Amino acid sequence: MKYLNTLFTGFTFSFLVNALSAQNIENSPLSRYGLGDLRSMSTGWMSGMANAGTAYISDQFYNPLNPASVAFLRQTDVEIGIQAKYNSLEDGKKNTSRGWSGGLNNIFIAIPLRNSINELLDRKTYKSSFALQIGLTPYSLVGYKAEINDSSKTEANQVLYRYLEGNGLVNDFQLGLSYRYKDLAIGLQMNYLFGNLNYYQNLLFTSIPASYDSYLTDKYHISGWRPTIGFMYRRVMNQKEINKDDSQRKNILSAGLTINLPSNFTSSHSALHLTRFDESLSVVDTVLYLNEQETTGELPFGFKAGVYYSHKDRYGLMASVDYDAWQNADLANGIYGKTNSTTQFRIGAWYKPGLSSFDKFFKKSIYRFGAYTGDDYRNINGEQAKSMGITLGWGYPILFLRQDAMVHLNFDFGRRKLGEQLTETYFMIHFGISINDNEWFLKRRYN
Repeated sequence: MKYLNTLFTGFTFSFLVNALSAQNIENSPLSRYGLGDLRSMSTGWMSGMANAGTAYISDQFYNPLNPASVAFLRQTDVEIGIQAKYNSLEDGKKNTSRGWSGGLNNIFIAIPLRNSINELLDRKTYKSSFALQIGLTPYSLVGYKAEINDSSKTEANQVLYRYLEGNGLVNDFQLGLSYRYKDLAIGLQMNYLFGNLNYYQNLLFTSIPASYDSYLTDKYHISGWRPTIGFMYRRVMNQKEINKDDSQRKNILSAGLTINLPSNFTSSHSALHLTRFDESLSVVDTVLYLNEQETTGELPFGFKAGVYYSHKDRYGLMASVDYDAWQNADLANGIYGKTNSTTQFRIGAWYKPGLSSFDKFFKKSIYRFGAYTGDDYRNINGEQAKSMGITLGWGYPILFLRQDAMVHLNFDFGRRKLGEQLTETYFMIHFGISINDNEWFLKRRYN
């Protein structure tokens, strides 16, 4: 069974790597700047709590917002999530654009290296544990397409700028190791960023029958490692009650901190800028040609800090603050845009009406809530976009022998506004599944 689990996990991971590269890219004009629109590196169920879980601890679910969290797991956890997004854009002139997009959101596997069943069979409680984590999720996305007619010119010299057109995806492959001693855990996660960002610009003289038009193509391959260190501390508030009656459930208060260390990345730039004759589309001149010209950029220091309280497996409350010093970032030569530091605030909660596996449907379900607000990291014409939104979520458990799973459905209603230049109203649907298995590293007592 162990080998089948390993084979199945490897096959699934390989399949979803290919699916991740085939994202249905949304139309987001702001993604033209910087490294594109950054994505939150969390699971679908955490999105139902506004991704506020920097300090969230669970025996069952891996929390990718803090690499130290995996050390508290008592079962192997596989997390797979997809998402769909509907966004409505409106610019300062009341022009609008609407559409759906979506794709794979994440695949994670977290593996405790000490099986909890072995502790029961050995009749011994271990004070320390190690755990591994591997995962893949989008880091940033580029997707936009727009045509701009320059009506300021005369009729005889009208210009059509097909200026905003691009696509691309930077993936984040994660490999982490964590260690826990009693109630204190530390984790190190190495994030390997890789992907391609593609930009196209055409300058067409539409009012001239035989014109010389410009076609510009720029492609960047991004790659580099970004380390993240995480810390977590957990305290059981009612430990004395549990010592007297071990049927009591825990009241847990925890604190979490993650630090993104400044790191360099490599940008390989390829460019082909051409002048073509309008009627024949034959190349008249090659203005610029670059073949994988390498430069380096720097990602900034950042941190997330949060607190979490869980009351006897009945409900939980959490809050976090995120800060990234993007004003110190270097986006590498050729990547367009300026950056400023960002601060984001998030709160979340969950509630579970029932505690028994024999409860009815609605009582067995988990309900999640959250809200968030914060800045975008890009400075566009002297302004930073502001985002705010609320989230709702639902989860339902599915039980098997020595295995269990939970399906998650979460919704995100939000708005992103860049002064009077652009307003985006969006609605996101996250669907995920968590699969737990406690047979990894199980010591067999008989053959």
